[in-house]
Amino acid sequence: MPKDSAINYFLTILGGVYGFWLGLTDANNDGQWEFDDGQPLTSSDFSDWYPGEPAPAINGRGGCVGYVGGFGTKWFEKDCSWIRGFICQQYEGAAVQCETLHATGCSLTSATDEPPGDVTQPCNVTVDIHEGIRSVDNPLRVHQCGNISLLPLVSIRCNHTYKVSVRWTVRGNDAVTLPLDSFHEFLPDGYANELKLDLPAKTLPAGLLLAQVTVTMDVPEIGHTSIGVAQTWLEVVPFPIVAKVSGNSARTLPLIHLFITAVLYHDPDCQVPSDQLSYAWSCEAVSYPNPPVQFYVPPRVPTRSLPDARPSFAGHSAGSPQLPHIDVKSTRYLVEPRRGHYKTPSEQLTGSYRRPTNEVTSGNLSACEALLGDQEADSDPDGGFLHFYLFTKPVPLNSIVKVSLVISAEGHQPGYTYINIHTVDVSGYGEYRITCSANCNPNLLAHEMFHLTMPSTIDTSGPYTWTLEEAPVPGNYTIRTTTYIDPAFPRIAEYRFLVIRNPVPERLLQDSSGEIPTDLCSIIPAQGVSLVDKFCIVCEEFYDELGPLRIDIKYKIEAEGVEMSTVNFPGEGPATPVDIVVNAYSGWVFYTPMLDIAPGNIIIELVASSADGRSTTVIMDPILITAPDIAQLISLADAMSDSQIEPFYSLLSLGYSAEAFMSSVTVAAVAASLANKGEDITEVTDIVAENMANVELQDYDGTVGLATTILLVTAFPEYVSGNAQVDSSTCMQHLFETLRDLSGNNTLTEREVNIATAFIFTGAVHVFKASEMKAMAEQNSGVGFSDMLAKNKEATTKTFQALDVLDDIYLLNMMPAYDDDDLFADIYTSKIHVRIEREDPADPSERLYTVAGVSDSFVRLPSISALVGDDCPGGGTVGVQFLESNFNPFEYSNNSRIIESDVTGLAVKCGNSTVPVSALSEPIDILTRRENRSLDDWMDTFTTSSLLGDISIFHVHARNNMSSMSFSLEFNSTLFPHDVTLWLRKHESPTPDNYTWTTTLPVPDDELFSVPWVNETSLRSSAYQWFLPEDEIAITDEDVDLYNKTDYFIGVRFGSESDRVSGETVNFTLYAFETSCVYFEENGTHLWQRDGCRVGLMSNITHIHCQCDHLTKFAGFVAPNQLNIQDALSANILENPAGLILVLTVFASYLMGIVWARKVDRKDIAKAGIGILPGHKLNPRKECQYVITVYTGFRGNAGTTAEITLVLYGSQYESPPFTLRDDNRCLYEQGSVDSFLVSTEEPLGVLTHMRVWHNNAGFSPSWYLSQIVVVNRGTNAPDFFLCNRWFAVDEDDGKIERAIPTSVEEDMTRFRNLFIAKSSR
Repeated sequence: MPKDSAINYFLTILGGVYGFWLGLTDANNDGQWEFDDGQPLTSSDFSDWYPGEPAPAINGRGGCVGYVGGFGTKWFEKDCSWIRGFICQQYEGAAVQCETLHATGCSLTSATDEPPGDVTQPCNVTVDIHEGIRSVDNPLRVHQCGNISLLPLVSIRCNHTYKVSVRWTVRGNDAVTLPLDSFHEFLPDGYANELKLDLPAKTLPAGLLLAQVTVTMDVPEIGHTSIGVAQTWLEVVPFPIVAKVSGNSARTLPLIHLFITAVLYHDPDCQVPSDQLSYAWSCEAVSYPNPPVQFYVPPRVPTRSLPDARPSFAGHSAGSPQLPHIDVKSTRYLVEPRRGHYKTPSEQLTGSYRRPTNEVTSGNLSACEALLGDQEADSDPDGGFLHFYLFTKPVPLNSIVKVSLVISAEGHQPGYTYINIHTVDVSGYGEYRITCSANCNPNLLAHEMFHLTMPSTIDTSGPYTWTLEEAPVPGNYTIRTTTYIDPAFPRIAEYRFLVIRNPVPERLLQDSSGEIPTDLCSIIPAQGVSLVDKFCIVCEEFYDELGPLRIDIKYKIEAEGVEMSTVNFPGEGPATPVDIVVNAYSGWVFYTPMLDIAPGNIIIELVASSADGRSTTVIMDPILITAPDIAQLISLADAMSDSQIEPFYSLLSLGYSAEAFMSSVTVAAVAASLANKGEDITEVTDIVAENMANVELQDYDGTVGLATTILLVTAFPEYVSGNAQVDSSTCMQHLFETLRDLSGNNTLTEREVNIATAFIFTGAVHVFKASEMKAMAEQNSGVGFSDMLAKNKEATTKTFQALDVLDDIYLLNMMPAYDDDDLFADIYTSKIHVRIEREDPADPSERLYTVAGVSDSFVRLPSISALVGDDCPGGGTVGVQFLESNFNPFEYSNNSRIIESDVTGLAVKCGNSTVPVSALSEPIDILTRRENRSLDDWMDTFTTSSLLGDISIFHVHARNNMSSMSFSLEFNSTLFPHDVTLWLRKHESPTPDNYTWTTTLPVPDDELFSVPWVNETSLRSSAYQWFLPEDEIAITDEDVDLYNKTDYFIGVRFGSESDRVSGETVNFTLYAFETSCVYFEENGTHLWQRDGCRVGLMSNITHIHCQCDHLTKFAGFVAPNQLNIQDALSANILENPAGLILVLTVFASYLMGIVWARKVDRKDIAKAGIGILPGHKLNPRKECQYVITVYTGFRGNAGTTAEITLVLYGSQYESPPFTLRDDNRCLYEQGSVDSFLVSTEEPLGVLTHMRVWHNNAGFSPSWYLSQIVVVNRGTNAPDFFLCNRWFAVDEDDGKIERAIPTSVEEDMTRFRNLFIAKSSR
């Protein structure tokens, strides 16, 4: 209310106030005017009536007062029945609803409180400033050299469509006096219309400033306007002046020229302009021979040697000066005297200081001239520079003169420094001083290294010492170096610096050594229900010597059951840490606005940061927030989607993305929490996904907020409906497109891009998984077409299109900043892996692509140049995207029920276009692992024995048409190095003279298929495997007819007929299996097809090898044709989508294309641990510790109930028997991996072999051992013991005890052994 001229003027400059009531009425028409707070007008000693006012209106009615346009500050009496706007005053110190006003910080009142303003109005807007409405006597203190931010709190009540505009002003003048029209505007262009005022450091001048925010709400539908205004005073605090002079705190020099230069130190961008600085010099004689007054010599005080100082010598180039230097970090010092003798503290020599009983000479510049001689002509004391010629005095030898300096500027705390000038009386000695080359601010950053040294012009030939003269904690430190070229006349130099302690809670100001407690923050209310209650985080205030502190308050959402993606970029670097962190507040006060907090154990993190980079971080103890029930959550989620009344859309319309999405993330976190406990959240997922799909993204905060919301609400696929899948996939497209635009504008850091990618990719994986799960349920119910399957198809297609944009983000926006040609990005979860790799289009070398994580799939290309050559238009960036999924995201397809496989895809990118590649002359090789389950469903296995030279006949059936057929043998080829002959025949048993197909094993080395592998190794096909390709075996529909299957008979003979006389028996296992390769035709039939792909020679019982003449990309199928890059890229890429989805499949019984390449399902998390044997006492010496990892095979009934024992044999000792038990885990199940930590009394040396046996106990003692790996913890070197044999009285040779030698390199590089080991992990 305008009770003085300043406020009256202020109200009229708000804009739009003409035609508004100002809160002054004469309710009784008796001439007694009162303000709305009851104060009579006559008591305010101020009024501004227009001449002739107050006077009733034309109709004779009046009683209310307002402004009239065109008449400035003048008041007019008007009819109170007129509909006019109003101006509301918020009183400093008032406690009102926290969501609306925060005049005194975080306060809580009843949730039923109405916001201020006339609630009879159809719409109104109320504005406050979170940091408080501060008066000029109590301003908000912010630091000039820190980001200055103010958080307005806007409350809008309106049931109509409205538009909101914001305007900030920041004003001030040299002297804070009214009227306000004398104030200057200091807000730079580009910030006035942002809702949150967030100014970069060094934007505002130091001093008192008035910040004001005006929010105008226009409601065109009803012709209504509402204006909310809030203002607060700021005190912008600069750094205190930090003064320094050349030579620092002490230096020694002969009677020559003395130069002293003043330096202003701290953040260079925050320095005071030189023309505003004042320099005050003074001098004092500390020690001056033959003084006019009596001197005394104080007792000698021993100096302290530098802690942990040790001599060391660093290398230097020939002819370079050898200089002593000191590197200092915090309070630890590394001394490297590069020449001379290092003196221990007992050897140090220290001169004594003499102080006068009365001042000999001290004072301003006159005293300096009296002590040091006349100033030279170039001396400029007012500009911070002194020049004396010491010989003109002449200054007495062995004198010490202290030169002091105070640098000041208006509005800044002055800076003080000094230097002691020592003169030497030894002829030929030059100057002796210390210089600093790193972290040289006198206000030292204690967490960074700083470097002290001697200039190259200084003679350092004699012995010298470094000593610590002054060492408070914290405070001013002084480091001295003393040279003893002439022991009778030591020379000294000193470097003085200040270590400022980090920000500290005010309660610890008197206890600098106390630990910072973890109870500095609290949540109000202390207990509550997420989303039902609003919370406020309040923290104790901190103190810092340099002034105001910027505060960051955040908490982490621990979403149980939700796996976050991992992002490695650059690929060889560490993964970017990815956590769901809610930034509750960043600013200059120690409390947050009212906010929603996710359920669970919430850990609050407080970071108090000074403007010079020092900070203190405090992690609070967990606080439990409970979740609402599902009915409450549905109601709250539904209310959030109401754009008319909920603040979510209001905040978005104001550009308030981070704050808006805080509520949606909390809703999603509550949903995930309930889903993890088994609650059906389908309805919530539908509401949230639909709501998010309609959001228009504006900035990075919105991108992360939307991605986090989607990944949380879709984390449990059983509760993600078809509609939610489609809406979420739409979000994925918008998110990746927005991230591409933001990263392309160079507005984001590498870490920000990686974090956003991880969140979006996680949501994409959830959509794929939900699509697969829902489609599988439909297919298992016998449904071939449904609305759900159509939604699954749409969602999957959109999400793959979204992943296509991911290539552009890294290939085009992030990778150009690096020179590495082989740069890549890995983005993956345990379910889907993606690698994006930059390529040289002219590179003719063979390329092998893998993905991160535990996968061992790969794609091999003949070369990139064979695919794109030099035809990429405009020299665009060339790269590839390699994708592997351990489930089938195309489950919605009518023939996907036959697919249980890894899906492996590769696409080539040129710029932002996908290159369609087909009809290649040299095929592409793809290898992926078969699913880890019982082999009996799709493979015939025969374990038996035969006399050498005899023929063994085995009966098999074909299961699928147009598949390849393979026969693999396992036996001891070292013991029986004979050739093996195989015959295959339809319908009847084969003989050496009557057969359809035949071969002799082993396959010659020059006929084996080989692919380069990691670490300069190669993968090779097995020499004892017979491969019959699809076109040769030619299995037809009739061959696999369910009621009339064709019989196939295979004969196996080891050696020749003449070997029968030896009577030797060969134990062997024969595997007979079929394999097929298919791809997914996404742009046409949406069915699995097989043309263009054939099975490769490396297919075996653990992996599938396919060779194809085309590449895959998730846009659709292009029929094979001649490769023409120019034509492909000139076409509309959406009309001519490129590529294929390639799936590698193996036929199962009566099924087509089952790929056994899925990762091992870790059903028992405990299996991933390492057990210590019961009662085993561990030797603490690591070289005596061994980690033993046992791999049980995948054979049917491979697991055992028996106890396993082994003995390790080394070149020096053997171990005692270790019975590998762990009462907390289920051990030795089929396909399991079990690890144990054991130790011996002494190192065993090089391991040579082990003895393994079991006690044949339990209901199923038979055990099939794949391998055992032993790792010595001292060397971390693994030893492999390959077995692949039964330990069973009823299997193989009937043995339950075996000696297993350490595997040699030849064993390890055999293709089958390498991948059997990998497939178990």
